[in-house]
Amino acid sequence: MVFNQLLGFKCDEIIIGGDYNLVLDVEKDKNGGITRTHKKSLEVIHNYSENLDLVDAWRALNPKGSRYTWQQKKPEVHCRLDFFLVNQSTFCNTICADILPGYKTGHSMITIQISLHSNNRGRGFWKIYTSLLNDIEYVNKIKAIIKETSDEHGKDDSVNPNLLWGMVKMKVREESLKCGASQKREISRKEEEIERSIAKLEKCLGEKYVDEYQKQKVWSDLETKKRELEVIIEHRTKGAIVRSKSQWYNEGEKNNKYFLNLEKRHFKQGTITQLKVNTDSDDRVCSDKEILHECEAFVKIFTAPKKRHISRNTRPPLKYEEFLSNFLENPKPSRPVYKKLVSKKSELPISSQQKWLEDINITINWKTAYQLSFQCTKSTKLIAFNFKFLHRRLLTNNFLKRIGLVNSEKCQRETETLVHLLWGCPKIQSFWIDLSLWLQYAKYLRKKRS
Repeated sequence: MVFNQLLGFKCDEIIIGGDYNLVLDVEKDKNGGITRTHKKSLEVIHNYSENLDLVDAWRALNPKGSRYTWQQKKPEVHCRLDFFLVNQSTFCNTICADILPGYKTGHSMITIQISLHSNNRGRGFWKIYTSLLNDIEYVNKIKAIIKETSDEHGKDDSVNPNLLWGMVKMKVREESLKCGASQKREISRKEEEIERSIAKLEKCLGEKYVDEYQKQKVWSDLETKKRELEVIIEHRTKGAIVRSKSQWYNEGEKNNKYFLNLEKRHFKQGTITQLKVNTDSDDRVCSDKEILHECEAFVKIFTAPKKRHISRNTRPPLKYEEFLSNFLENPKPSRPVYKKLVSKKSELPISSQQKWLEDINITINWKTAYQLSFQCTKSTKLIAFNFKFLHRRLLTNNFLKRIGLVNSEKCQRETETLVHLLWGCPKIQSFWIDLSLWLQYAKYLRKKRS
């Protein structure tokens, strides 16, 4: 699609770069994996390269080089999937094309440098590097310079204060330029060393004679170097963000007279300049203090608590302190309230209790059974399981067969009921025996006497 648009686009300079997800030369641009690429996509690129007179910039500058922009550990594969395609007229002005370590991506970064003009850019306005303020050594130097300059010229009465202030700023600027340049050189030097190390490690991974132990060590060193490079790039990115904000503030679009007047008019419309106090007369207040006082008095009319008339026949409302003292004096205040509330809502699960009695023919203390899970665990899953078990809400094949969801009600040989599922099954019986022996061994359960 992109190439179709370029065919009808009249332009002498063409540069197309990115991740093509294929290699132009399997022998030179791929190491490991299956020795093939996307044939149909490769044919499309070759056809349009011939029509538009495009060349691979990096391969043209490095005909025998072997560098890769994408690596994979398992299985180990190295490919050069990212490249720039430029036309011949643009390639004549190409200075260099390089492959650099990527930032927070699996691909390496590709760069191309093209000479467009020969006019060198001059120096711009100087602005202090705010990151220098985090350097304690720099801050101490600036404090010392300010003190020395003020001590040297401040005692002389003939020195103009404005001139002294300009001298201090000049000294601070000189020291800041020196420290900023030194810091920039150090960061650039460190970045170049890390990039050279990463390029060397990636080249080492692409070689065939490296054994498995060396590859693991190279992968580890490569990840460490990439993390160090990410720290430097993040620092540089933050600086670029700050500089772009400053540039937009100084050189960006300014509000014109119309928008400034519009904002001013909206502010005036939202301001109360005078207030009529009485509807019967024409009394008005104009000062901000009086207007605020009248607004507060008006609001208090609606927010003031209303006085309630209490008749002699009605009982006055009970205060909170009195209610709390009466409530606490009762030895069991919540029990009658709870019984009254629950009596109309709760019902005993008579049906499930009756079915358990029919199945196991044992008298059960239901109060203890219902409270047992809350006393033994805080796990909501176990408490919910115990609730479903006691209310017979666990699904078995016997129940699922009756509602038509399974074809058989059998477990393997016998009907799967709750008693069979949790007690009667031979596999469950072996589990209970092992659990009983473990509890006896751990002295949580006494042995039965024969």
